[in-house]
Amino acid sequence: MSYTEITKGNFRGLGAGSINTKDPQLQPNYSVEFDGYGLITGRATFVCTASAAKARTPKRGDVFPGSEKRLYCHRASYTINGNKLATITAEYCGIENGTKTLMVLKGDTGLSTESIKSHKNFKDVLQSKGWSIEKQAFIEGPEVGPPSLADQYSLTGVKSFVRSNIQIQGSFYTSDKSLLTYYIASVGKTFSSIKDADFSIYNGCFTPDSKFHTLPGMVTNVSHEEFGNLYKVNVSFRIAQGGWHNLIYFPAG
Repeated sequence: MSYTEITKGNFRGLGAGSINTKDPQLQPNYSVEFDGYGLITGRATFVCTASAAKARTPKRGDVFPGSEKRLYCHRASYTINGNKLATITAEYCGIENGTKTLMVLKGDTGLSTESIKSHKNFKDVLQSKGWSIEKQAFIEGPEVGPPSLADQYSLTGVKSFVRSNIQIQGSFYTSDKSLLTYYIASVGKTFSSIKDADFSIYNGCFTPDSKFHTLPGMVTNVSHEEFGNLYKVNVSFRIAQGGWHNLIYFPAG
């Protein structure tokens, strides 16, 4: 949920109570919005003469003209009317506290298909049900034989199984370039917890497949774009129910 603060000002000229149409002062008429996760955005409108518009249009990085000084200009534009007056609109962004916003997480839990050989019970239980090392498959049993042989070939044709797969998308804004670098360097790395992200909702979803499957999470993708003086960062995670093999995948720094 976002919170919006709106402030409006009167059109003012250079002299008290007057309007100087040749060179009016820039006029504040602005709004500030708090998104609830730490991002602040703002919009300000100014009026000036057409000839002054280019010089008076806020530049990227300029501080917000209202009371909220944590905002910096992101982009701006102006339009000129028939009276040769220009209306300037500028957009601003900033962070409420510190150098980053909270990470917003969106999770999707479904099923993925995996080779039957990766099943945690394969070696101790399933392999005895007719698995052929030569053919790398469960084969059919003999056409004749004692009934007890039937159980030994009960998995004929089975090649795979399904289990839960948790895909998570996270996004945040930051002015800290080193934090963005940290996440970029973490792609393909595993974790049980990672910087500034809360995965407590998934506690209890992880059962290691073996002593080598020690970490449940992996960073699978990072993308980013500049947003004013900030970086907007999108991160993809995957939580593996059985964990990631620590001889193959290495933990994030």
